[in-house]
Amino acid sequence: MIKDLEGGSWRAEITDKIAVAITQSSGEHIPHKEAVGFILKKLSLMGVDPSNWMPVAFANSQN
Repeated sequence: MIKDLEGGSWRAEITDKIAVAITQSSGEHIPHKEAVGFILKKLSLMGVDPSNWMPVAFANSQN
């Protein structure tokens, strides 16, 4: 979504993925206390390492 508007910046891509995860947690009526964990797990499944905000593929290639 934002990727097309911003020219593909990583920050725009992460922001877009966070927005998707927040929308999904809200749509699934996940309690706020559990939403952060859900969102971080979802980001991880979408290829973002939430510990450093880098692509999972990049983090794995550094090991």
